Amino acid sequence: MTRTELTASYTLDRFRVEVTADDPSVLRYLAAFFERTPDRCGLPPAARLTVSGTAPATDAPALRTAHGVTVTRNQDTVTVTGPRLRDRAITARKVVRALWLERLLAGEATILHASAAADARRVLIFTGASGAGKSSLMLDAVLRHGWQYLGDDRVALWERDGRLHLAPLPSVVRVRQGTARALGSRLPCAPPPEALLPGPPEFPAEDEPGVVVFLPLRAVAAQPLPVVCLAQRAATVVFTSLAPAHRPASLRPINAESAARLLADRVHGDRIAELTGCGLLPGWHLDPDHVGQATRRLLNRLVAQTDAWSYLHHGHLPIQLTHG
Repeated sequence: MTRTELTASYTLDRFRVEVTADDPSVLRYLAAFFERTPDRCGLPPAARLTVSGTAPATDAPALRTAHGVTVTRNQDTVTVTGPRLRDRAITARKVVRALWLERLLAGEATILHASAAADARRVLIFTGASGAGKSSLMLDAVLRHGWQYLGDDRVALWERDGRLHLAPLPSVVRVRQGTARALGSRLPCAPPPEALLPGPPEFPAEDEPGVVVFLPLRAVAAQPLPVVCLAQRAATVVFTSLAPAHRPASLRPINAESAARLLADRVHGDRIAELTGCGLLPGWHLDPDHVGQATRRLLNRLVAQTDAWSYLHHGHLPIQLTHG
């Protein structure tokens, strides 16, 4: 039987990943994560990813073999093969994301542990520890106030032509049980990406206790994911933490020096290691003492042109941020 090959292209900033698969379920699954990326002109040559149930015709050494899936790479061409559709689709998603991170980090981008949203005039960047309510506040801005989605959990920051740029890293939006209850009927009705893959899971795609809702990007982002020039909009960095039920919310300003120091604690430690282990080391924060000079310069530039706040919250944006 002749194998049918299907191709899709996904773009982040000036880098494109072209995916060829022999099963449409793979492309439908990847689309739930990546289809809202913007299409750009004048792109450099794309990285190519082939996802197949048959072994590749290549002499490239295997970078990774796990769960019956083999990943090989020959320059900008990566091949994912394995007998189980679900396993190779999940691996392909992580490889696409790893290829983007590889290019962003090579271009001296900084990955911040943050969520973000924007309206026509302003950008709000929510950062804080895991479970501090970054996704809750971002979704409150998007679903209750009509702001544009700019990223969940990780955003990329870089400088080009003397200007700072911010972009989301494509991913599903993950919310915890309390956020799901608070948003209630505002949560978009869309199947989680895992539901797009036939058959029972062979191994978990995510392993994070307490996460109960996985929202595909298309359920939150009505438009392609933007690359925002921060020189064109006012930006606010909000350091978030959840308030106990018995404590009122509080919002207080932070000076630039303190904001830069706190942001250094939120620089993500993603590094590419040949696509082994799906391409990423565990996503721990970098030790602030190991944050490089280029990253510190970016953070200092960011806080110099933004205002910064510390927000103890219950999952809702205060009037000062929504109309400030």
